[in-house]
Amino acid sequence: MAKDPDSTFDFGAMLERDLQNFHRDFKPGQKLTGTVTAIDDNAVFVDIGGRSEGVLSREEATDKQGRLTAEEGESITVFFVGDRDGEVRLTTRIGSQADSGQLLDAWENGIPVEGKVIGEINGGFEVEVGGHRGFCPYSQIDLRRGEAASYIGEKYLFSISQADNSLRNLVLSRRELLEQEQAQAREKLREELEPGMILEGEVRRIMPFGVFVDLGAGVDGLVPLRELAWGHKVEPGDLVAPGDRVSVMVRELDWEKNRISLSLRYAVGNPWEDAAAKYPVGGRFVGTVVKLMPFGAFVELEPGIEGLLHISKLGGGRRVNHPREVLEEGARIEVVVENLDGEAQKIGLALIGAEDDGEAAAQAADLQAARERQGKEKQSFGSLGDLLGDFKVS
Repeated sequence: MAKDPDSTFDFGAMLERDLQNFHRDFKPGQKLTGTVTAIDDNAVFVDIGGRSEGVLSREEATDKQGRLTAEEGESITVFFVGDRDGEVRLTTRIGSQADSGQLLDAWENGIPVEGKVIGEINGGFEVEVGGHRGFCPYSQIDLRRGEAASYIGEKYLFSISQADNSLRNLVLSRRELLEQEQAQAREKLREELEPGMILEGEVRRIMPFGVFVDLGAGVDGLVPLRELAWGHKVEPGDLVAPGDRVSVMVRELDWEKNRISLSLRYAVGNPWEDAAAKYPVGGRFVGTVVKLMPFGAFVELEPGIEGLLHISKLGGGRRVNHPREVLEEGARIEVVVENLDGEAQKIGLALIGAEDDGEAAAQAADLQAARERQGKEKQSFGSLGDLLGDFKVS
């Protein structure tokens, strides 16, 4: 049976009508939020809530180092360009070859524009955008402005903060876009950060109470002095300098107070994790006396591992009122491990030689006591002649 030509269903026409109907309310430059559904060698596909996906050039989702800045499943902000060859074209910016109409659309719809810094002028920089000259004040070129020469010749994205129909008064801001990116990155960091995570950051400032580390997105964390290293009495300047890249562990998070506590020492590992194997009970080791207290001396076996040499272990049987009578800070001494509690991070030590010295001292004390007793006995009884002389015969 022959098909009725009039009954033939044109799927292509139907899809075209659906596409036009769905996007008839979209205007060029309209800002949209979508979800990345796929990425190939040339494009990023974005679900903007319709029956078809929008297409974004892969180049627009790649940084200067060629790394992708988007990934499947994440939310992305784009601008509607139009329908072309049955595709919904999207963009994240207006290119440097934009005409006047596109620049005006960018201004009205808040679309970033690409511009090239061509020189320094009074109060800021001259920027070329789509054949027009714009002005970017010093305060708007970066979050933390560097040397002026470092910006000249570079291409950046700018927002148009002021313009007129002739585009002769074109004022631009790069900082506004950087702050938006920073806010988004900060929110992402806030969702992902957890205590115990190891991160990489950059040392920003060294203060008497610790070191500030930039974790990215304008988020700084503090490494307190006690968290710098496992060693005793460590100076921050001896370990790091501003600009150094360091690995840190997140110790505490308080987003309400905007405080992040970090640790350098835990990022390199806790020496107590294998202390039981390294310092077995009965083992002899050489350590450094690092602190003297009324109850004993703390001896450092290695940075982060300190044991207690109790005052009762110092005298070898004789009375010691304070460890400083026997030891001094900085002294290198040989000790034996008497007990170890890895979980509590405690080691009990004894001073090698103290027992032998104590035994000898005890023997000497016993001998001296015997001599003193013998002397007293002689004084008490006198000689035999004396005793007989006192005896009278009647």
